[in-house]
Amino acid sequence: MLCADRASLEGLELGALPTAFAEVLRQQLPPEASVANPIDLLADAREDRFGFAFEAAMAHAASAYDAIMMIHVVPFMVDAAPVIAFIQLASWHSFDGDYEQVSFLIGFSWGP
Repeated sequence: MLCADRASLEGLELGALPTAFAEVLRQQLPPEASVANPIDLLADAREDRFGFAFEAAMAHAASAYDAIMMIHVVPFMVDAAPVIAFIQLASWHSFDGDYEQVSFLIGFSWGP
C-alpha cells in the first residue's frame, strides 16, 4: 500500500483493473484477497499465487498498463526461495520480442 500511496502522490495513475482480469482473480484468489489496484495476494502467498496473478495480468491486463509491479514482503511462514525464483523468471518474460516493464520489489525484515 505504501508503494501505491507514493505513486499516487507522485502523480502516477493507478488504473482500475480490467473487468476480465478482476473476474479471473476473484475466481482463483482467496476471498480475503483484495481484487483492486493494488492487488493484495495476502501474506501467505507463495510462488503459485504470484505466478497465477502474473500470468493473469499478462493475459488480461498487459495492454491496460505501462508497468506492472509485484511486491513480496517475506513473512515468517513462507519460504522465500521459490517465490524469488519465480520472480526472477517472470521478470525476463518476453512478449512479441519486447520486454514488458515488470518490476518486483522483495522486502526482507531482518530481526533484532
